[in-house]
Amino acid sequence: MSNAKDSDLQLCAEMSGYATEMGSLKMKLANGVTADAILKQVQRKRAKLEAIQAIKSQLATLVDEKNAMRAELLKLRKQLRAGVLGVYGDDSAQFQAVGGVRASERKKPVRKV
Repeated sequence: MSNAKDSDLQLCAEMSGYATEMGSLKMKLANGVTADAILKQVQRKRAKLEAIQAIKSQLATLVDEKNAMRAELLKLRKQLRAGVLGVYGDDSAQFQAVGGVRASERKKPVRKV
């Protein structure tokens, strides 16, 4: 992804250079391409690149916040189950209701002979 951004920035720099040369040489092309037209297009391109970068930054912040919220919810789930386990025990319907596996439903260990 950064390669596309780099190539976009390189293209903007290249076209700005061409526009500067056109302006200094007072070049006029028959097809209506002017140094000002090139510079305006480069400015619009750079503005779009900046807007994209701002959105990417905002997205990264939101993803970080989402991940932190997930970690907090996982911690709360663990605390909830531990609390229910302490009050009702590991073979209770209440423990099963909060996502725990009842002791009587766990697979029994098999002894190796």
